[in-house]
Amino acid sequence: MEAEKTAVIMSEVKPEYVWLATGGKTELNVAKLKPLAGHRVILFPDTDADGQTYRDWYEVAEAATDVFGHPVTVSSLLEQHATEEQKSRKIDLVDYLFES
Repeated sequence: MEAEKTAVIMSEVKPEYVWLATGGKTELNVAKLKPLAGHRVILFPDTDADGQTYRDWYEVAEAATDVFGHPVTVSSLLEQHATEEQKSRKIDLVDYLFES
């Protein structure tokens, strides 16, 4: 996820997971994921109108998978379930959970 506020809120909503924020859509890269090698990693990108963020993060996940030797996945929850209006507002996981 991008936003720090989302990581904080999700830590309260789902405390059984460790939630980390990238600090921005373009801040995700394999080097930043390296400390997570050996752990199950699921990325939750924000939405956007054309799905570019999801595609960009998917590319990083594929590269990280190659480096780590185990899957790094990207959640398609928002891509599949957010409305076009929500995508145009570039909502994130917390926005979606509390709007639904």
